[in-house]
Amino acid sequence: MAPLAWKDSVRGGTRIGRSAGHRPDPLDTFQVSPVYRTLIDVRDDVISLACATSPAHPRVGEAIAETAADGARLLAHNGYVPAGLPALRRELAAMFSARGTPTSEDQVLVTTGAQQAVSLATLMLVRSGDEVVVEAPSFSGTLDVFRTRGAEMTAVRIDDLGVDVRAVTQAVRAGRLAPGSRLPIRSASSA
Repeated sequence: MAPLAWKDSVRGGTRIGRSAGHRPDPLDTFQVSPVYRTLIDVRDDVISLACATSPAHPRVGEAIAETAADGARLLAHNGYVPAGLPALRRELAAMFSARGTPTSEDQVLVTTGAQQAVSLATLMLVRSGDEVVVEAPSFSGTLDVFRTRGAEMTAVRIDDLGVDVRAVTQAVRAGRLAPGSRLPIRSASSA
């Protein structure tokens, strides 16, 4: 059977005719760009940070098997649990309580990832014109969230040990940041 030609539009409909010659399939001559090739080539001597598709740790397979064994129960509801799976929230609350921060399941919110957590916290805690401390370098998604909210950003350097605590302290002392009840910090307080 001869390959079909391009269709021609004619009054009253579309006509498709047989081709006199063979038109090459674009995939026959397709070449992967060198930039893309670096993303998909696997090399044993390089740990690629170009994309997040590293081979899974063996524990991932074990976790999948455990989850599959519990699949019927997990599939018994519509899957919409905006605060997170109740069993996970319960376990996290127990973990925080065991570590000295009394926590109930209702106080735990499980997000789909760090970006959602940063977005939610920013919506709750940052107003237009507020100053926030950001790491330099920082994740562009976090900076976008702060910019969208209208925050002013003060960058502090990070090194092998993490954020430069002295730089944060200097920013606060210089009055560029106003610490208060809305400033998110990681600490336990007595209630």
